[in-house]
Amino acid sequence: MKKHLSVLTAAALTCSLLCSTALAAGTHTVESGETMYKIAEKHGVELEQLIAANPQVKNPDLIFPGDVLTLPGAEEAPAEETPAEEAPAEETPAEEAPAEETPAKTATPITDALEGLRVLELEGYDMVNVPTDIISYDNDAVMNYIQEFANFTQVPRPSFDTDKMTEYLKVWAAARGIDCVADEAGNVIMNLPATEGCEDAPVVIFQGHIDMVPDTDEGVVHDWANDPLDLIWTSNTLKADGTSLGADNGSGVAFMLTYMDYADELTHGPLRFIFTVDEEVGLLGAAALDVSHLADATYMINVDGGYGGATISCAGGAYFDFSHAAEWVDVAEDTTAYALSYSGLLGGHSAGVGGGKANALVAMANAILALDQAGIEVNIVSFEGGNADNAIPAASDAVIVIKNSDVDKANETLAELAKKFKDSYEAVETSFTFTYGVSDAVVEKALSSELSSSLVMLMSTVPNNIHTLLATTEGTESSSNLGTMSITEDTVTFRCMMRSSSTYQTEQLTMANTALAEMSGFELNIPTTFAAWPLKANNELATIAAELFKEMTGEEYKLKATHGGVECGEFSEKQEDLKIISTGVSGGSNGHTTAETMNFDKVQVSMEFLMSLAAHLAELD
Repeated sequence: MKKHLSVLTAAALTCSLLCSTALAAGTHTVESGETMYKIAEKHGVELEQLIAANPQVKNPDLIFPGDVLTLPGAEEAPAEETPAEEAPAEETPAEEAPAEETPAKTATPITDALEGLRVLELEGYDMVNVPTDIISYDNDAVMNYIQEFANFTQVPRPSFDTDKMTEYLKVWAAARGIDCVADEAGNVIMNLPATEGCEDAPVVIFQGHIDMVPDTDEGVVHDWANDPLDLIWTSNTLKADGTSLGADNGSGVAFMLTYMDYADELTHGPLRFIFTVDEEVGLLGAAALDVSHLADATYMINVDGGYGGATISCAGGAYFDFSHAAEWVDVAEDTTAYALSYSGLLGGHSAGVGGGKANALVAMANAILALDQAGIEVNIVSFEGGNADNAIPAASDAVIVIKNSDVDKANETLAELAKKFKDSYEAVETSFTFTYGVSDAVVEKALSSELSSSLVMLMSTVPNNIHTLLATTEGTESSSNLGTMSITEDTVTFRCMMRSSSTYQTEQLTMANTALAEMSGFELNIPTTFAAWPLKANNELATIAAELFKEMTGEEYKLKATHGGVECGEFSEKQEDLKIISTGVSGGSNGHTTAETMNFDKVQVSMEFLMSLAAHLAELD
């Protein structure tokens, strides 16, 4: 039977276990929804005085129900009058057994209890020197979290190349004596036994992915298989120098490691930590995970989301690979090489299509097509762009061959196109560059004009951006992103990633792409599909989390569906009865780009909430 939430809050969640009825005069017990300002106003004291009287409150903007504040001019209540171990009898619900028969399983919040960094130096791996003169928090667990994240930024982990990170996690677990296995796919599974008295609690899984999207600034050379990230620190943020950071889902992984660092001080039932690989390229690790790792679990908390809410449904999707055998011809003598380049576009996660961002690959295809339709014969020499299928391309480059006599016409056509492009995107794309002109490149071979024309016509017409919107609520139902493009000696290839929460729209997009490929003479292959996570009418875990978050912070916990693909779809398909939410720890921004930033301002409250959620689930019968 579920215990009354307010009792669990007093016993297991709050920053103080003091009960208001036992307090001496001159104190105030924080209630849900209260702020320092409201409390000061209620008691007729100055806000500054109230803050000064409570130095134990590290962040005056962050107080929790149950916190006991000293009012200005009053002494703290003596310990003998404010027992911390036991709530007064009159507040214990009648249906609960007395405290001595069912001792409280307390999870003391990290604000007060978790002291000292627990990050270990691992043999063969360097500890990052976190610059505490630049970034520093009074809370040890927050600094622990930052240190854990910083350490594994030195371990390469791009999608399809996560072996080094898998090995790192195995070494990390061995140093702590934590039960750990890695499967054939590279997924890592760690198990923690329950704390004393919670052995019969339901199994709870924390899950996140270890791979990241590799992205580099123009001119930056980074060996993603071997090079560590170069970090840039500010007062409460972290980013990488010239590359993406991997906060997606490094923030969640750092929380999972930090939880295990302090697990011996926390209350929890049997816990399992699942670190999956290749999420960013089709949820491949989740798809490969053996169902036995899920079968005995009741709850799963995916930590690939953000602060202040949870995702409870997501779109499924598929990858579309368009390819054609390369057809090379000799370059005529009366021609010249001509270069085009888009750079500095915003890019970003492909789940965010529709926000007014431009796709650099589509823009380049449109530019070359504009020349073709102006009567200029074009032979494509090279055409590349995009770093990941699930990222909107921020840059693209192409070299083409045109007749010498067409150079002026090409310049005029592209000048007009550039103005129209700027007018169309200037509200969002504020710092891009589009360059074009004669190149001094020496070119001997180029694609046939027929294939060049077919390629750009196809790239300009395949579904890209939003396809359909949700009918009953705000948001995207189906979309497609043209993500990567390459030309090799043998093959011309580009890939689109489609997302949809509708089976019908998935079929429609598949048929549209199939038809376009056939009309263009291209071959279409669908190498990977991933499952949608259907919305369930009664998600018990979501309800529990929402109630708990409101009790702890006074804020509403936002439950939503996402257009992005998350691993929860694969897990839900494997284990239908598993109760799942996707939430997170810290507010990151600009994921999948070189502007990616990890923010630490919400780390403490996020970790406190998730640790308390695990304790709460351990209290359920």
